[in-house]
Amino acid sequence: MAFSASDVNSIVNGTLVDKSSQEAEAKKKDNTLGKEAFLQLLVTQMKYQDPLNPADDTDFIAQLAQFSSLEQLQNLNQSFSDTGALNMVGKTATVKWEDSDGRERTVTGVVDFVTKQGSKMKVSIDGKLYDAEDVSSIYDDMYIVSKKLPTVEAQDAVYSKDKPEDVVISLDLGKDEYAASGVAVLIGDTTIDSKYLKYNDGKLTIDKEAMKDLESGLYKVAFVFSNAIYTTVADKVTLEVKEPEAAESE
Repeated sequence: MAFSASDVNSIVNGTLVDKSSQEAEAKKKDNTLGKEAFLQLLVTQMKYQDPLNPADDTDFIAQLAQFSSLEQLQNLNQSFSDTGALNMVGKTATVKWEDSDGRERTVTGVVDFVTKQGSKMKVSIDGKLYDAEDVSSIYDDMYIVSKKLPTVEAQDAVYSKDKPEDVVISLDLGKDEYAASGVAVLIGDTTIDSKYLKYNDGKLTIDKEAMKDLESGLYKVAFVFSNAIYTTVADKVTLEVKEPEAAESE
C-alpha cells in the first residue's frame, strides 16, 4: 500500500503528532460565521433561489439587517479593543504568553507606546513588542509607588525603667527612586537624637539612653524617611514606658 506525505504523522520534540487531530481541531476553530462568510452565504442564497418561487423581499431585508448588525458589532468590539490598548501607554503592565516550547513567559514593565500591525494591537515594553491581547495585568500608578515606599513592621514595644533595654524596630528603607537614605524618629512629641539611632540590615535600634527621661505612658512612634517625598509612617509602632516597680508603689 502506498502512502502520501499527508498520511505520515510528525514527531515534534520526541512526541508523535497526529495530523488528523490537528486538522480536525483547525476545522473546529474555523467553524465560525464571520461577516464575509455571512455575506457570501446571502449572495449564494439569492443566486440560487427558485425563480418560480422567489424568496420574500422581507426575508432578504431581515438577513441584510442581521449582517449589518453583525458588522457593526464586530467593528465596535475592535474599537473597544484598540481604545483599551491605547489607554495602556504609560502604565505598568504584565504580559504573559507561551513560547515555542509551550513554556509560559512573563514580562512586566512600563508600556512605552502602542502600535497596530494588521488587525492586531501591539504594546512596547523595554523596546520589544507584545500582543496587547496577552496583557494579563495593568497596575495603577499609586500601587506601583506604594510597593517602593519605605515600610515599618507593626510592633508594640515596651521600655521598662527597671531593666532598660534598646528597642529594635523592623523596617525597610524602600526601593529604587523612593528609597530613603535615613530615618528620623519621634516618640510622642520628642524627636530622638540621631546619635541614639542605628540601622543595620532591616533593623533600626533605638538606644535605651534615648528613652530614660520619658515619663511613663503609651506613646505613638513616628518614622520620617528622608526619601524623595519624605514618607511618614506613624500608625505602626507604639511604645509603652514603665516606671520602676518601687516608684509605682509609693
